[in-house]
Amino acid sequence: MKILMISNARNTRTGGVARIMHFLREAIIRQGHEMDLIFADDVPDPFGWCGLTGLTFPFLVLMKIRSLVRKNGNYDIVNIHTLAGAPYVFLRRIIKRLPKCVIMSYGADELRWEFEKEEDKLGLRPLGLKARILYYNLIIRQARYATRWADHVIIAAKYEKDYYIKAYGKDPASVTFIPNGVGREFFMRRDYSRVPKRLLFFGGWEWRKGTRYLADAFSRIGGEYPGVTLSIVGTGEGEAEVKSSFPSILHERIHVIPRVSSEDVPKIYSEHDIFVFPSLFESMSLVVPEAMASGMPVVTTRACGMQDIIENGVTGLLVLPRDADALAKSVKILLNDSLVCAKFGKAAQQKAREITWDKIAAQTLRAYERLIGGSEPAA
Repeated sequence: MKILMISNARNTRTGGVARIMHFLREAIIRQGHEMDLIFADDVPDPFGWCGLTGLTFPFLVLMKIRSLVRKNGNYDIVNIHTLAGAPYVFLRRIIKRLPKCVIMSYGADELRWEFEKEEDKLGLRPLGLKARILYYNLIIRQARYATRWADHVIIAAKYEKDYYIKAYGKDPASVTFIPNGVGREFFMRRDYSRVPKRLLFFGGWEWRKGTRYLADAFSRIGGEYPGVTLSIVGTGEGEAEVKSSFPSILHERIHVIPRVSSEDVPKIYSEHDIFVFPSLFESMSLVVPEAMASGMPVVTTRACGMQDIIENGVTGLLVLPRDADALAKSVKILLNDSLVCAKFGKAAQQKAREITWDKIAAQTLRAYERLIGGSEPAA
């Protein structure tokens, strides 16, 4: 089988969608198939100076697809990230001989828009005029069209399926849940005898990751547990800016690493005891299954796809989003009992073995094969 996967994300092994695409491609190739990738870097944008790449990339990428087809021959499946799929889906509806289109959704974009409006209403994060006018009318409408009319949709979080069925009228059989995977390099032996005191947050320092609640929770924990430290990795922001969210008295106990190479990521997990990820909205972050694979107990939110792999009280602890008090209390449960850390960490690691990238690639290939064969994948 020959697959083309497309996203308007930058081609980096350290960021979200691009990491997923690389890991999935490598696993699919190991199983004897071909996959080419297109990123934003591969599509020159003469309009990049005006900051409308999200609007222009879906159209410009059509020329790149044409170029690859001329060079490498036709594809069996074109798999496109939601925000880049509308023009191809439109052409596919007209030109039936084009390869079938699968939309990969990493968070229902309209649901995120509703969440952002809620943040604005609560006075937590104002929505600018540009977002209100341009983002919804140009970006969200494209995502809606691509998702509604694609041949198939692959989602990484179960909550998206109900939304697409109710809001878009999608046939349940045309939406398949396949979680994000984890590489074998993240599985390791962990020493649970050491006193848990090193907390880890991994992700961009942005509102969507629940950073204000992380700062609030650690402020509550810091005074009660003087030996506890917090590492904040992959922030994309400088140390001073990140630390400014915390009381100055805690700054010496906070370690900020703005960027890290993919080769160093497993080592970072091994050096910490508890993973804290209070994300407010996304599909399923890669860092949660990676932390689970390393044997770390995880504290995260019920708001996202992480609840599809974290069972509260079994493989980790789940709290409601925007609840710094509950976040702090859950972390304290783990800080107070290394046996509980061991129990959750071992169960989390066992769960992570069910979603290695090789297993996720096999699920993805079965979805492709059934679509090509005319039989929709099972839900």
